Amino acid sequence: MNAFELSQHVAARLEEDGLDYAIGGALALTAWAIPRDTNDVDISVFASEPALPRVIDALERAGVMIDRTDAAKSVRRIGMFTGRAGRTLVDVFLSTHPHFIEMHRRRRQLSYPSGPPLWFLSAEDLCVMKLLYGRTKDIADLERMFSALTLDLSYIRTWLAKMIPDADRRLSLLDDLERRFPPRA
Repeated sequence: MNAFELSQHVAARLEEDGLDYAIGGALALTAWAIPRDTNDVDISVFASEPALPRVIDALERAGVMIDRTDAAKSVRRIGMFTGRAGRTLVDVFLSTHPHFIEMHRRRRQLSYPSGPPLWFLSAEDLCVMKLLYGRTKDIADLERMFSALTLDLSYIRTWLAKMIPDADRRLSLLDDLERRFPPRA
């Protein structure tokens, strides 16, 4: 099962249990019509820490192997944990951070080129996350997003400014992206 198929399977199990979610990362890029291959699934589950056992139950029914003790420790420490389905990593994010709450409110139902509608991070929230991580592949993804989509730059800048220091290089990166890919009229 590839990452696209696995994300559909995971989403179906979360929906069965009434757990809201949004797919992120390269899979969300593909849903936003900017295809990029990937070997992992990034998924935000909008549930509190006490719901973690329900989240893990749903993921396990989808075939994701998880060390429950390690997952609980990781969620308490960094707001995420990783499972595995075959060779595919599944990064699961749970948080009560205000941006995470806003991500839940702004998620969008989209489809891959084939398959049922699923919930994905908004393009702007995906940009915020990619700016925060700032890896080489994230910067390349951002360039593709800025060139292809009309984005709410004010929203992106507001959340980025709330989460990082004023002199941070990621704000300079956002400035550079805005300069190189001006919004379309």
